[in-house]
Amino acid sequence: MGEALSAGTIAGGHVDVVGRALRRLEPQQRPQLAAQAARLVDMAVRSTPDEFQRALAIEVRSIQRGDEMARLERQRRATRLRSWIDGEGMWCLSARFDPETGVALHGRLEATVANLFAESVPEFCPADPIERHAFLRAQALAALTAGQSGSWGRPEVVVVVDTTTPDHTGAPTIDWGLPVELPCDVLCRLFAVADARAVIVHRGVVLHAPGQLDLGRSTRLANRAQRRALRALYVSCAVPGCQVRFERCELHHVRWWEHGGSTDLHNLLPLCVQHHHAVHDRHWRLTLTADRQLTIILPDGTIRRSRPSRLDPHSPIPSGGGRNAHTDQPVAPLRT
Repeated sequence: MGEALSAGTIAGGHVDVVGRALRRLEPQQRPQLAAQAARLVDMAVRSTPDEFQRALAIEVRSIQRGDEMARLERQRRATRLRSWIDGEGMWCLSARFDPETGVALHGRLEATVANLFAESVPEFCPADPIERHAFLRAQALAALTAGQSGSWGRPEVVVVVDTTTPDHTGAPTIDWGLPVELPCDVLCRLFAVADARAVIVHRGVVLHAPGQLDLGRSTRLANRAQRRALRALYVSCAVPGCQVRFERCELHHVRWWEHGGSTDLHNLLPLCVQHHHAVHDRHWRLTLTADRQLTIILPDGTIRRSRPSRLDPHSPIPSGGGRNAHTDQPVAPLRT
């Protein structure tokens, strides 16, 4: 790769792709990728960094597959839960779960939160959105352990089918909506007990999503179907450079509700609390095209444009912190 970079046949982005791929592999797996160096260079020469990244992801997945079950067994053996009473007299929990159990538990918690508290929130619920979500998750866990979750305690998995950039076989890119790698037979078990929802997108346009996506002026609040469809497009806040995850964002009416805007999918955009306040209180102006190109006009005349974070290959994956692209000030880290 170094020789090809020096010769100008590949770009630094290709080398970065290889570095990220190596970091995804266990130390004992990396020689398998390195052994394919000549073929990888040939692939890089004939593709853009984005195309090379998609191709290399397939190679990494193939290498990982052989060790998946052994790794999952190790993770199952490492499962632990402990409890203690802190200095304020609060009963505390800390737990580590294997990915299969963790994904199922996370899905049940989110489904329970959505169904228990869709219309109202319990007493003592905090106003801060991050603290509120943590509070509601704690209430949902208590409901689950008390058997109050009902049939909607099933985890939901959103599968994003992106037809924008097919792979080398012509098949669309599929994101299973899982934050961890799972073996195929484990995926089958998970989908057997989960509510799987498929969302099909193409160049920022939602071609298909389950549920009602346009509510007009019947309600100001977005429904679960609309949040699900937007989650298929946005990994994080829609403001470029902001790394607050979608789950921590509020849905903003691009044409404000009080100005006659509708609660329709084309008029909704995920914004973190900080940038939502910037729009309403600091006079940021937003416009959104049919293919979801966002234009932000700041009070000083600065113009910023972006695409949905899932469709922008240069958009970093949020990790709970980061920097605000407009002010270069740190984005407050998520309190979890």
